[in-house]
Amino acid sequence: MNKTQFIIAKFSDEIVLISPHHIVQERSCITVTVDQLREFLVLSEIGNYQKAADILYISQGTLSRHIISIEKELGVTLFDRESHSNELNAEGRKFLPYAQHIVDLADNSVKEIQAKLQAEEGNLTIAVPHNFSYYKKIMNLLIDFSCSWPNTSINIMESNNSTMKQLLNERKCSFAFCTELGEPTNDNFFHIRFCTDVLSVCLPVSHPLANNQYISFAELKGETFVTATQRGTIYDSFILACKRSGFEPKIVHSLSGNSIYHFVANQLGIAVLLKTPALSAHTEGTTLVDVYPPITVYLNMLYCKETLNKKESCFFDFAKNYEVD
Repeated sequence: MNKTQFIIAKFSDEIVLISPHHIVQERSCITVTVDQLREFLVLSEIGNYQKAADILYISQGTLSRHIISIEKELGVTLFDRESHSNELNAEGRKFLPYAQHIVDLADNSVKEIQAKLQAEEGNLTIAVPHNFSYYKKIMNLLIDFSCSWPNTSINIMESNNSTMKQLLNERKCSFAFCTELGEPTNDNFFHIRFCTDVLSVCLPVSHPLANNQYISFAELKGETFVTATQRGTIYDSFILACKRSGFEPKIVHSLSGNSIYHFVANQLGIAVLLKTPALSAHTEGTTLVDVYPPITVYLNMLYCKETLNKKESCFFDFAKNYEVD
């Protein structure tokens, strides 16, 4: 057996080697798992069964059985058992480069496949409302996904509901986080409820209603209002609530961003806003009072009723862990 050579004949879930010794015995091939070869490599380097077993997080007995199994399959011993050093014998030294090559093949094949998959991940475009950063659940989702899938670039598009739904229809974005009232009715999309919020009234602290626990829309008749320039679900729900309370709201300013709060603080009007972003953004000199009866707004994740591609499926599965129970 001094001239025994080992030939890689097959590589899949198991390693298949062919040796002349086994051909003589009318056995065409032997099977050894990649994990067993890893164990052999560690033991050959460490030279001590207990220390090698500790490194591999297996018992010494398990390691010994696996080494014996390899030797039985090969028909040779690989270690010098007459000494206490557990050094490789001549056959073990011949087998060593083959074992290393096979393990390297296994590792490299996994790396190449993962690299190919990651290369296919590409970009993921997600549409969000302008105030999305105030919703920690959405921010945590995007941050956590980016950390878990570092090779997927996330493109964020801030827009209003109608534009986001148009982007979804045109497949210019994969997902959209839209504010909606009540149960979704648009059959073009799947809806996943992600966050809930309520409407509140932003008032100057000197306003007669500023110390109320709740405010009804009927109490706001005769007030002047400051609204956001972006029209959408919140604006529509505000207009509808006013009309149901018997009046048309008097809108004196349409503003963008946090300038609304500065106008309210200077008593240039009041504003009906989503509570979550308003809690973080409202300025000194203003206060927030909840609307009663409460008007609930849902922040839903929408996506098209088409087959999701690989990267979209990954994001969808990831997002399911963050949706409202």
